[in-house]
Order: sequence, then C-alpha cells, then structure tokens
Amino acid sequence: MKYILKENILGNESKYLTKLNVSFTNDSIIFDFESYDSKLYNAGSIFNDPLYNGDVVEVFLCLNNDLNHYYEIEVSPNNTRWFSYITNDLNGTFSGKYLNDLIFSSVQIIDNNYFTKIIVPFKVINYDGKSNILFNAFRIETEGGIINKNLLSVYPTLKNTFHDPYSFKILERD
Repeated sequence: MKYILKENILGNESKYLTKLNVSFTNDSIIFDFESYDSKLYNAGSIFNDPLYNGDVVEVFLCLNNDLNHYYEIEVSPNNTRWFSYITNDLNGTFSGKYLNDLIFSSVQIIDNNYFTKIIVPFKVINYDGKSNILFNAFRIETEGGIINKNLLSVYPTLKNTFHDPYSFKILERD
C-alpha cells in the first residue's frame, strides 16, 4: 500500500513531502519511507536513544485489536533505531518497555532527503501472518532540533501526540 503523510494536528497536506510504501514478504513487513526536505537532525546515535527529539520516521503496530498495547519503531536519518512495547491507558498516559534490537533498517541520504527501509520480522512482534494489524506511521521534522516542530502521520491524530491508538487503522495488503 502507498501513503502520503499529512500534517498530524490539522490533517492538512504537509510542506514536508513524505511517502510510505508498505509491503509484505512471507515472514516480514517492510516499510519504505521517502522523507524530503529534511535538516537531517539526529537526536541520538545509540539504540533506544530518545530519537523522537530529532528527525525520525516511526511506525506503530497493534496486534489483536488491543489498543492498550502496541509496538513503536523509530529510525533516524543516521539509521539509529528505537524499539519498544507501549502500554497506553487510552486517557493520555503511556509507558514503554525497551525491546532488543531485532528490527532491521537502512537509510540512504541524498542531498537533504532520506530514504528509510524498516523490516519487521513477524516473529519479533509475535504476528501469525494472517490476522489484522492496526497501524499508523509518522515522521517528525524538527527543522534542525526544534522538538515536535512538524508532526506528520498517515492517519492524523488531530493532537500534538502520535500516541492516540484510536487513530490506528487496519494495515492493508496489496
């Protein structure tokens, strides 16, 4: 499936073009992001650093329609990853449990654009390959380090946060 990310708070077209293509193999989900016009600001360089304070692409994956629990995956322009399992009370409070670095990613930078591939093996998220997955995908563009400056999403939450599981939709297969 192909997506164009929108501005998260109002749901409008974003000035930071971001495309996402999602595909499946026999044992993995592949997320291919195209992020244009970035300052390429990296907020960390070690696995599970707080990458969300910089430029980053993110994917939230929810299995079994359990909106209280979902996986969060982030990749920054320097290919640093964040991987956690989120517990969300659906009233604005959430916490994460760091997981082992079992997600694969690569980033290619061309001028001020970055192209990110994230490969999520089914076994890492305990996915059976058949049931529905709810998801949303995001980009943060800080314009050089201004936290939460530009929030983009496939399905806008219409809030100043991405952690709104009610915005998750079924991840369709082509």
